[in-house]
Amino acid sequence: MVNKKIIFLFLVLLIAAISLSPRFSLGYKYLFLTERSIDIRAEDILIFFGALFLILSFLVSGKKSFKKPPLFWPIFSWIIFGFFSIMVNLLIKDSNLNIFFFYFLKEIEFFVFYLLVFYCLSRFNINIELMKYWFIFCSINILWLLYVFIYQVRWSMYYGPNAFIEPKGPFPSGGFFLMTFIFLFNLFIFYYSRLNISNTKKILIFVLCTAPLFGVLASGSYTAIVGLIVSLGLSLFIYLVNKVGIVRLDKISLMILLMMIVVFQLIRLFDLNVKISKAKILWEYTSGDPVSRIGILKDKISYLFENSFINPFIGFGILGEAHSYYMRVLLERGLIGFLLFIWLMGAILLISYKGMKDKNNLYKKALSSGLFIATIAMLVMAIPNDVFAVVKLDEVYWFFAAMTMAAIVNNRKDIKNVP
Repeated sequence: MVNKKIIFLFLVLLIAAISLSPRFSLGYKYLFLTERSIDIRAEDILIFFGALFLILSFLVSGKKSFKKPPLFWPIFSWIIFGFFSIMVNLLIKDSNLNIFFFYFLKEIEFFVFYLLVFYCLSRFNINIELMKYWFIFCSINILWLLYVFIYQVRWSMYYGPNAFIEPKGPFPSGGFFLMTFIFLFNLFIFYYSRLNISNTKKILIFVLCTAPLFGVLASGSYTAIVGLIVSLGLSLFIYLVNKVGIVRLDKISLMILLMMIVVFQLIRLFDLNVKISKAKILWEYTSGDPVSRIGILKDKISYLFENSFINPFIGFGILGEAHSYYMRVLLERGLIGFLLFIWLMGAILLISYKGMKDKNNLYKKALSSGLFIATIAMLVMAIPNDVFAVVKLDEVYWFFAAMTMAAIVNNRKDIKNVP
């Protein structure tokens, strides 16, 4: 029998690993014509042993079948088709096996991660208890940012949020803070703000829930800021549609405005450059330059249809960054894979939308709202970036997706147990 405390400790360690990102290198491999470090993260080790334990527990139990979690079939279909696409491309052309192995393994890991967290939380009702550790580790990340600002740290390191000291890729830390903000903010407006607790505690929780705003803005990521605007607007719109009261909405909006003013003043105080260049954006999406995003997308489309007749349907297996996740899916999985991706996203939106409509379980409603908005924000950000392939961003997204699905399933169990 698995001990509840062990499962709880395991999930806390996962949150700590995602938030702090300790890692070590296995060396370098040539992937996509460049030498890249192959890193093993702490969460990789936890996921491996957690999944192994889950499989062994199932085998020892003697059961011949297992209860399939939400999203099982869309995820299973995506992985199987991805494997099929890779195998076909390995057979019909000379491909680099290292690229297929490392990149596809990371895709599988995201979904194993989701399933592992879901099974842990659906077995033991520890969802709400676990949330406070997201507050703790997110606060540690914010304190790290403040330390860097105050002491003007300039070293480069792969540890914790480091958007401005090691700017590798579009989501060095902005994506982590964006995802935590979306879920924590929705938890506040739909759950914590309605608890029968003192106003002082509510203000403290509000500050903790909105603190990740600082990390999003500090990252200087254009895409993360676009995701922030989309998610903030959707959160307030859904809050208003749910008729929770214009007065309370005004109060929350005022607090958000004050928080953003404080954040912007801090950014100015520490001379952090987060200017969005209008000229650069226009160049990226209107110029005919081959290295602009539009130029790259045109080149990728041509590449997709100028090769073998089968590639437009099944893709090329693994090709790496495409500066648009939609284009990446078309290139790596073809039109069939694109439809499977739409199926997966549609399933997430549909399940979370139904969860949002629950007026009795506010915690489930809050998580469902967070997942619904986070998914839409991800889909918007996927237009200019490969957001569903960014490790820190995706780990937070899939962890909260698992928490949401577990809350929905556990709520069904509670209903069935009512006499």
